[in-house]
Amino acid sequence: GGKLVVDYERVEEVEVRYHRMDIEFLFSNSPFVRGDEGAFGLVQPNRSEVMALGKDDNRQVMELPAAFQGANVLVEVRGAGLSRRTTYFAGDLVVQGLERYGQVRVVDGETKAALPKTYVKVYARLANGKVRFHKDGYTDLRGRFDYVSLSGVQGPPVERYSILVMNETAGATILGLSPPAR
Repeated sequence: GGKLVVDYERVEEVEVRYHRMDIEFLFSNSPFVRGDEGAFGLVQPNRSEVMALGKDDNRQVMELPAAFQGANVLVEVRGAGLSRRTTYFAGDLVVQGLERYGQVRVVDGETKAALPKTYVKVYARLANGKVRFHKDGYTDLRGRFDYVSLSGVQGPPVERYSILVMNETAGATILGLSPPAR
């Protein structure tokens, strides 16, 4: 909801860093690394600010700055020798993993209407540990995309899928799903 929630104990202030993300570029380079585990500590943030914390509280809630409300952002909070990161994906996209069928279902978070023509990019981690591009495409009129099937191709068994879902108006998200049980 555009809010940043910081839970803390015995910390007087923290530094909050904002890193804009090109989600498709990051996903394509490291599909199985979550945004909060990446190497953003090595990159200059787009914005940094110090946030004073209440001594008698253990939770601080603040609005995400207006410049980042419509962006995909990695937010890093540093204080008392600790660093915590989380990703904020702009938009109101809801993606349901239908692992039983090897599909994702994409809907608008507010209206619950199916989102056809939503871009989906899939990478597979194989049983041998290798990662490879699996497929990409767009959701159908029902807002569904089959992330498993490949036409006429039989490859090594897949252990896990990493799936990027991007819609021009509703935003983007990344999720990890298992192959359907056989």
